[in-house]
Amino acid sequence: MRIKFKRFRFKLLSYDYTRNCIRLRVPVGFIDLAFRIPSLLIEKKIYTTKQFSPMLVHILKNNIRGFIFGFFAQIVPEGVGFRFVRYSSNPYILGLSLGHSHPIYYDFSRDIKFRCLKYRLLLYGANKASLNFHALAIRNFRPPDAYKGKGLKFAKEILKFKPGKLRQR
Repeated sequence: MRIKFKRFRFKLLSYDYTRNCIRLRVPVGFIDLAFRIPSLLIEKKIYTTKQFSPMLVHILKNNIRGFIFGFFAQIVPEGVGFRFVRYSSNPYILGLSLGHSHPIYYDFSRDIKFRCLKYRLLLYGANKASLNFHALAIRNFRPPDAYKGKGLKFAKEILKFKPGKLRQR
């Protein structure tokens, strides 16, 4: 899985409250990236762009960055016997062997791509929220233990351990 980092030119195409999109110029042509303006209804008043402008800018930055570069999540198993399996018959289903009495099958949406390496699982997607949702759903099948740290964890996650039983003297 190799991704080339390139810069794209973009411009805001239309600005009305029904449909907003950004037109990205890519080597093949143009691609329109649509988004919605967040609005909030409080006491019969609609608060839109001006109040939510920092959030709107953040959403747009994440959409553009996700479209150009993409987002990654890496899940590492800690412990003996944990495995990830990708099936060739259906490339959107992940098989998990996590020490339960049965295998676990997880079905990804079509916008998330994954690769099973020897001791880790790489997830890739253009939408950050969708990627984090799937990564947390996989991690919640076997979260890390508080005493030994066995389970599924993110690659850059730092675990805090509890002390075990203390010996009486």
